[in-house]
Amino acid sequence: MFRKFLMRNQSSISIAVQEESTVVPGRNVLYDEYKELEQKYADGSVIPKPKIWGGYRLTPHLYEFWQGQKSRLHDRLRYVPHDIDGQRLWKVERLAP
Repeated sequence: MFRKFLMRNQSSISIAVQEESTVVPGRNVLYDEYKELEQKYADGSVIPKPKIWGGYRLTPHLYEFWQGQKSRLHDRLRYVPHDIDGQRLWKVERLAP
């Protein structure tokens, strides 16, 4: 998400103008702040992400997909990572329902 923030200049400025859902005196305040930031970052410099932003980095250890069947003979596939020659590849395993 942060990469998208960096890549989309106009959207990034809109996000940086005010904290979402805060009360503002009027649209003109937002517009004026937007124009001020637009001029400030017109040279293409990086717009700092809002201080309230946070996030998590998830690293999956496995994926399992389950597709239910009326017969209850469900399809289950598990993807497990393994390394081959320094490359992380996914091994597919079929599981009993």
